[in-house]
Amino acid sequence: MARGCYFFTISKDGIISRYSGDEQNIIIPEDVTKIEDYAFSSMPFESAVISGGIKTIGKYAFSRCKSLYSVLIPKTIRKIKFGAFLGCKSLEKIYYGGSRRQWFRIK
Repeated sequence: MARGCYFFTISKDGIISRYSGDEQNIIIPEDVTKIEDYAFSSMPFESAVISGGIKTIGKYAFSRCKSLYSVLIPKTIRKIKFGAFLGCKSLEKIYYGGSRRQWFRIK
């Protein structure tokens, strides 16, 4: 059963499946372990902070977020699936908490 949390829909096992808020800057909660496919697709926010508990960013998770300017990706990320940031035309700043070697290991 999913629960609503700060405009997020998060399953009891920590998978975020949807965001329905209208805030400009979002911080994904620490208890989230995975961002589901299309979870944030076409949302109008400008920045996203992905929490350290997240291991996977699903397919097209942030696709077509045309106002998304910056995103912080923690070093805990192990997989970024195809098209996760496809069509994010304003995306200029990607901050990564890990090393360069770790970044290139993400699949």
